[in-house]
Amino acid sequence: MASERPLVETLNQLSPDDFDRFKSLVEVEKDLPPISKSRLKEGRRQDVVELLLGTDCVDVTRKVLMRMERSVLGQRFPAFQPGDKKTPPPSLRHRVEALVSDTELLLETLADLTDEDLGTFKHTFRLFYRQIPKELMDLQDSVCLMVQTYGHQTVEKAAEVLGYMKRKDLALRLTHSGSTPRRQQLGEHLSAAIHKVATFKAVTDLLVETLTGLDRHEVPEFMWLLQYTLFHRSLPQLSGRAVNSTHTTLTVDMLVETLGLQSVDVTREVLSAMRRTDLVQRLPERGSGSREEPSVDEDWPALTPKVEALLSVTEQLVETLAGLSRRECWTFKRLLTAMHRNIPLKPLLGLDLQASVILMVQRQGLRSLQSTMDVLEDMKKSDLVQRLTDSSSNPQRKQQHEHPSALIHKVVTVVAVKQLLVEALEDLSYGELGKFKTLLQLTMSEQDLSDVSESVRATPDRDQIVDLLVDELGQRCVKVIRDVFVDMGRTDLVQQLNGPSSESRKRRSMDQCHQALSKAKAERAAVTATLVEMLSKLDKKGFKKFRWWLHFTLFQRSLRLIPWSSLRVNTRQSLAALMVKKLGLQCVDVTREVLRDINQRPPDSSSGSEGAQRGLEAESCGRGRQDASDWTKVDPEVNERADEAPTYSLQTAAGCFECRVSGLRWLCEGQTSFQYQFCSWEGHMQRMESRQYMPAGPLLDITVTAGRLNEVHLPHWICTEDNPKILDRFAVLHVKDCGDEVEKVSEVTASHVRLTRPMFSPRAVLMKVGLPVKISCSVLLYYKLNTPFLKLHVYLIPHDPALQQLFSSGLCTANHPPSSASSSHTS
Repeated sequence: MASERPLVETLNQLSPDDFDRFKSLVEVEKDLPPISKSRLKEGRRQDVVELLLGTDCVDVTRKVLMRMERSVLGQRFPAFQPGDKKTPPPSLRHRVEALVSDTELLLETLADLTDEDLGTFKHTFRLFYRQIPKELMDLQDSVCLMVQTYGHQTVEKAAEVLGYMKRKDLALRLTHSGSTPRRQQLGEHLSAAIHKVATFKAVTDLLVETLTGLDRHEVPEFMWLLQYTLFHRSLPQLSGRAVNSTHTTLTVDMLVETLGLQSVDVTREVLSAMRRTDLVQRLPERGSGSREEPSVDEDWPALTPKVEALLSVTEQLVETLAGLSRRECWTFKRLLTAMHRNIPLKPLLGLDLQASVILMVQRQGLRSLQSTMDVLEDMKKSDLVQRLTDSSSNPQRKQQHEHPSALIHKVVTVVAVKQLLVEALEDLSYGELGKFKTLLQLTMSEQDLSDVSESVRATPDRDQIVDLLVDELGQRCVKVIRDVFVDMGRTDLVQQLNGPSSESRKRRSMDQCHQALSKAKAERAAVTATLVEMLSKLDKKGFKKFRWWLHFTLFQRSLRLIPWSSLRVNTRQSLAALMVKKLGLQCVDVTREVLRDINQRPPDSSSGSEGAQRGLEAESCGRGRQDASDWTKVDPEVNERADEAPTYSLQTAAGCFECRVSGLRWLCEGQTSFQYQFCSWEGHMQRMESRQYMPAGPLLDITVTAGRLNEVHLPHWICTEDNPKILDRFAVLHVKDCGDEVEKVSEVTASHVRLTRPMFSPRAVLMKVGLPVKISCSVLLYYKLNTPFLKLHVYLIPHDPALQQLFSSGLCTANHPPSSASSSHTS
């Protein structure tokens, strides 16, 4: 079967009129197999591709293109000769060599263009093929970008553009050079860079062609086995969009972005588990050398009963739901997704019975049994409900001659692991959970793992915490969580997670943990400073080249690619901080390799500057830290005007800061300027009371004038230490032109509420009324001058600088200057 991508690219070359003519000629072709002609006539390009591939009409496609006198396009699909054996697709090695040869040919040919003609070539190429970005760089980058996008078609497209430019001499040189490998003297570093681009494109095309060979009913099985393989190898999971997609190209793109070159090994392993030896043979056996990790279900006593229970539920559901007709099965899926939003409808409708049950168990675990009974009751299927009720009363699995399928066992194993981890975290109090998050950051930093602690800190939901860790670390998260429990002194939970590779580890005191975390921060700060110094040698053009070529070095090293959108940073400091966060300590070696690829001499490393050190602090100190020493306190510039509230202006570099006046905290990754004013609660109090909220902090109107605030921590005056139940009752008021909006918070500390990526207008912390709370207050003491005896005026107000200013100004005008202020707590 031909691959999907070449066929899509071929039909995309046809104009709308030519595409309609193509469909008409296909419809009347005498060799056309049985096909839905109405679908062919009304289908868009992607629909027609799926129709042609599904009925093996590739040879018909070639004949029609030839009849349309589009021989260049038709030659992409060689004619089938009866009696010939099917020619195996080219190997990955030959694909790479062919692309390297094409790249060298293009570089050699286009080098004969003058600078003006090269600019015309780039502009014309962009007009013909809009997929190429506007910001094409020099000749080398432009050619590599074209090869990355169009692969083996690049030479043909470049020849078409040269012909349009009346440079037929160069066009003939491209079209008549054949596929003979060329070896011009390009230099060692340039050759290595070209090889990376060619490998990236060849791997992507090979995976698309290979996975297109899967039948539709095999796609869900491939995705679930892929998820388990990534979990077993302790690799990051693909995004939910890719997992639920049936589009091969999207799946491959996400696979390559997540795993790099290692995606070939992983795909080969999954296809081997599916016993698709025909597809396995298309992929090279690279022998990546990654060590085989022990399976998570080995020597973990608590896991076995969980897996057995999930297997039993899965078998019961498959057996019971087999009694539904096809129409009833469709109704069941509709009702199920309506009741449970975490089960997606679109993927579910395309799955068979067993696959549907697996998806349900994957999303809901043991609750799938009750969910199924609820849906069946709505469908008036009392006989099936009774069958499930009888079977659930005897949870023992039926003795069967066959073992459960490997697919089901692997899926429920991951579900069981997640359940055990959630149960362990549910044994932690709210305070212990905060301690867990802090120690998790330390453990992941020490093991140089991808930093997800910021996302973990942002959610109090234990299920989400487990999902984040499993998705990022796979089965390695069991050991990471167990190491954290050791440092917490929770030996009961350590025993509960006494799974594979359990090893004795001594508990560290909290002082030792804080020292280790400080050391880890300092180490990363030094690495960030080193990167900033290395990147500072690049001019604007070199910095742009570095960001683009970084993509291919990460792929070659089987590292997760950094999204293009994240790489569009304007400062070396921002890029260095991003690389340290995403790649850990290995980012220095990666940077050196990229600099060599773009023919830049890597400078010697040295210690980082103060600015570089603050860049790392901006990655670490803002994640819900309660220690005030982690925040650099700054004084604002005050601008006072008559009959107007004072304006406080602040300007900082990258780092974590706290305003001495308001207590407002913020985190930024670059130069940032903003100003704020205190606002009165008058006019808002009545609306908040009607929604059963009360003010819990000062109302601040914040305006960012330059840069960006990545996080803002709004101060509050609620005492939380003795009453953890109130933490879920915090909210944030967002005063908009269209009305007031109450938002959830990311995290609550003893003194602040954390907001990530905030949008600004007047904001303040709120508290849901209904529970008694303690409020941290200021005691204002005033006395009157020039009186025969001392008379103190005592005012007890919340920690609201705006209210304090109001009191001070009012009393001062009455000749009552303030004498002192102190803090207290009141109920």
